[in-house]
Amino acid sequence: MPLTGVARRAELETTRLGSPSLRVRLRHPTLVDDLMSFLTERGWLVERIENAEVDAFRVSSTRHDAARHELQQDLELWETTGPGAQAEIISD
Repeated sequence: MPLTGVARRAELETTRLGSPSLRVRLRHPTLVDDLMSFLTERGWLVERIENAEVDAFRVSSTRHDAARHELQQDLELWETTGPGAQAEIISD
C-alpha cells in the first residue's frame, strides 16, 4: 500500500538526497493515479508534480542511467495495460 501524507513526504525527501529522480509526463492526466499505483507496486517512490507529470525515484538504483533504463522498461509495460496509457520520461 502506498504511503500518504507526512510519511510519504518524509520518505520521498530522504530518498531524493541520494537517488536519481526522473520526471514522467502522461498523455492523459486521468491516468496519473493508475501510473502512480503501477510504479509503486514495482518499487518506485512516486510523487505527483503537475496535472500530468510525476517524479519517480528508485531507492535501489544508485546509477542514474540504470534507473532511467528501469523506468523506461516499466513505462513500456504500463503502456500495454490499456488504451490511452502513454507516458514519456521528460527530464532527468
